[in-house]
Amino acid sequence: MIKLVRLDYRLLHGQVCFTWVQHVSAHRVIIVDDDSANDDLKKSALKLAKPQGVRLNVFTLEQILAKMPKVQQLKENIIIIFGNVHDLATFAKTDQKSTRLNSSHP
Repeated sequence: MIKLVRLDYRLLHGQVCFTWVQHVSAHRVIIVDDDSANDDLKKSALKLAKPQGVRLNVFTLEQILAKMPKVQQLKENIIIIFGNVHDLATFAKTDQKSTRLNSSHP
């Protein structure tokens, strides 16, 4: 279940690792950033920064849109972090159902 969608050009850093991951009891962090997804060095650095015991995926915008049906079926608490406004806006327009978080608000 997607517990948090965040826009943060810094991607994975202390506040995400130590505050948000614990706050939502995240099992997985998905980073959506084309530059990072296409750069092995950036992906390696992000994997080093992730909290222990938390899974990390680094996807392009195109990849996350294709994988959303599978992501929605995971029995995990998930944080999705977008690296820029354009990708988040495109995601929201393309996959509106996915951006609805589990809440009591309509």
